[in-house]
Amino acid sequence: MPAGIDIAKGRWMICKIKGEKLSLQLSESLPPPEEKTLIDIPIGLPESSFRKCDILAKKFLSHRSGSIFMVPVRDAIYAQSYEQALIINREKTGKGFPKQLWNIASKIREVDELLRKNPYLSEILIESHPEVCFLKLSGKVLPSKKSSDGIKERIKILSEHLKGFERFAERAFGEFPNLKDDILDSCVLALCAGLDLEFIPKEPERDRFGLAMRIAYPVL
Repeated sequence: MPAGIDIAKGRWMICKIKGEKLSLQLSESLPPPEEKTLIDIPIGLPESSFRKCDILAKKFLSHRSGSIFMVPVRDAIYAQSYEQALIINREKTGKGFPKQLWNIASKIREVDELLRKNPYLSEILIESHPEVCFLKLSGKVLPSKKSSDGIKERIKILSEHLKGFERFAERAFGEFPNLKDDILDSCVLALCAGLDLEFIPKEPERDRFGLAMRIAYPVL
């Protein structure tokens, strides 16, 4: 049962696919995955520079490169405040990072701690990025996922791979009306978790705890 996980307003939006049936769950905490799962969260934290996978993913996405954040160093992610994190990251990389990324720092720590305590999960829980997945599935950069055209395009793409997806999306949007983009992101990650994967970069760097710093995408 492949799964995809996205952050949705401070919680985890979890999509699972079993046969032709999709399910969604909104969870405060991250349950340890049982089968291959793609998650839109940084895995593997740098010490004093930027992750190669983020640099390459920005180039890959081109006009949608702003959706890729340059992940702060580990000490910044584990800082006590955004102000302290900025100081640490500037000292080590010469750059700050947006408050939007700091707002998910607790989620990054949650995944980091889960994988450090359970190293075997690192082959099951794998970092990916919805925009990279949609680009590989469609062959084009899509309109913003916040726009009506962007939502329609993404539903169309997913419908080509998942039977009955339009009806599923309609029901899901009714249940979670303010989380449409998070629903679509978790669904594309779940879809791609069931496909063959390659990685950016092909030979990943590893952080000091041995976690691979890489972004998965589907091979069609």
